[in-house]
Amino acid sequence: NPIIRSKASHYGGNYKTQRKMANGDYYHPGKYTAAMTKVPLGTMVRVKNLQNGKVVEVEVTDRGPFVKGRVIDLSVIAAEALDIIHCGITDVEVTVMS
Repeated sequence: NPIIRSKASHYGGNYKTQRKMANGDYYHPGKYTAAMTKVPLGTMVRVKNLQNGKVVEVEVTDRGPFVKGRVIDLSVIAAEALDIIHCGITDVEVTVMS
């Protein structure tokens, strides 16, 4: 499975639940979702925090992040699972699952 090493960020508090994602669904901070541009919508990816080894699986439901040097933007619950909610950005390894 393809592996991408880069930086991850997460949807900030200003990203509202009334906002539609690229797949047409509304964003929900409690769902394990993410934004990526390098894989098709609906792709499941495993994200590993290279700082602490924590892992989470998320579905790519949106496009982004549109910031140089970042590969994935995680929902709030996914960022909490990786323990990056307070630092905001961390080095990750993203593995395409399906």
